[in-house]
Amino acid sequence: MTRTFEVSVRVNSAGPPVRDEVYPVDAASQLNGSATALMLIHGYNVSTSDARKVYSGFIEAMNAVKGTKLNLPICQFMWPGDESNLIWSTVSYAGKIDVALDSGRVLGEFLSQLHGPGGSPINLYIVAHSLGNRVLMALLNRVRNETSVVVQSVTMMAAAVPVELVVYPQPFFRSCMTPRRSLVLHSIADWVLGTVFPIGETIHGDAIMPTAVGWLGLPTSNWTEHKPYNTFQHGHYWSKPGPSSDVARLLGVSTPRITASNSIPSRETQIRKSPGLGL
Repeated sequence: MTRTFEVSVRVNSAGPPVRDEVYPVDAASQLNGSATALMLIHGYNVSTSDARKVYSGFIEAMNAVKGTKLNLPICQFMWPGDESNLIWSTVSYAGKIDVALDSGRVLGEFLSQLHGPGGSPINLYIVAHSLGNRVLMALLNRVRNETSVVVQSVTMMAAAVPVELVVYPQPFFRSCMTPRRSLVLHSIADWVLGTVFPIGETIHGDAIMPTAVGWLGLPTSNWTEHKPYNTFQHGHYWSKPGPSSDVARLLGVSTPRITASNSIPSRETQIRKSPGLGL
């Protein structure tokens, strides 16, 4: 049966700082001894209560794909990518990039201490959304040389990570090579990644007006699979049909082969075209 639990690096109900270790401190006992586990990572400007809602809906959708409860523990990760002031929380993206990286390093340290049955490796499947993919890059960098953890797959939804930082020899290239399988879900209709993301990244100093991995799915050579959901806006991935089936398939659940009506052919070009504000 599905067993869900939370781990957090939050100190406050909203906003930084990041805890030095995952809370609760005995969280590893929930995962140690399991052969397989699923980790869910929310994105930027998401409160704990909102994260719980999207996680719950996503798990319910995955269970519906199989028609029964998924028989694995599901770890719901909480990190301080928001602020108590809603306006400031919305405009403070650049300041949350380092928070995401710090959160990922702490989570990676936690994961590096896990083990499967009888001390064998534990097999991890990870789903991340938006700036949660920055958390993902940092944790993958921490566990990539660990023998006790095998990252079987990552699903990167609307990844707010610059393409420029995942190509060789840039910092996240090795992180991208860590999972045995990687699936990038992307959308050219995502106005947040098409317009807001490049500005925030430029302010942070990562690159000048970069392209997001989650906008075009580039660089396709980095991933074992990429899939366009080209009518999706930034927040659609947790709730709309499709991504939950994609993750269930990576978990080994037999799913029907459906050509999604919201997918149109991917454009293998890095020329940015404004998708509109979508307001």
